[in-house]
Amino acid sequence: MRQGIVPPDDDATTLVLVCGVLAGLTGGLLAMGPTAVAALIGGKGLGFPNKLVASALMGSDAFARENAVAATMLGALLTLTAAAGAGALFAFLRRRETRIRLLVAEGLGFSLVAFGAMRIALPYVDPALVGRGSTVASILAFLLFGACLALELPLRVGSFDVGDPARVRESLDQA
Repeated sequence: MRQGIVPPDDDATTLVLVCGVLAGLTGGLLAMGPTAVAALIGGKGLGFPNKLVASALMGSDAFARENAVAATMLGALLTLTAAAGAGALFAFLRRRETRIRLLVAEGLGFSLVAFGAMRIALPYVDPALVGRGSTVASILAFLLFGACLALELPLRVGSFDVGDPARVRESLDQA
């Protein structure tokens, strides 16, 4: 095994991955908002973005009235699973501690790369989905997700302990 790929302390890796998953889930939940609001404004309904995601597995049945709840829930589950996986990948790739501002920038960059990869891969994965959602809302959703990836650091260093504000400030400003 190449050195540097897996840190020697398995407990530290587990903690990093768990914090990445939690940050990814938070980002995934927040990211569903802009696309749902854009779909509602467009007259398609709040669940439309989740149905689009579910249609990758269900096909056109995802848009049938009798499958509305199931398709919406499946799409949300798939979105959150992908967000958790992306959060874990982000945390694993950048295990070092850094300043929170730099971490936010790294998260935004990671999310924009993920958005670009999705836009490139989508026509090959499911051509029927191309152009069905709002691009502006999707970019905003990915940016929210990327900003939430910065939660990984405070989770890992335990700086959400609001009983000691000096410790919180110190852990977020460490180089």
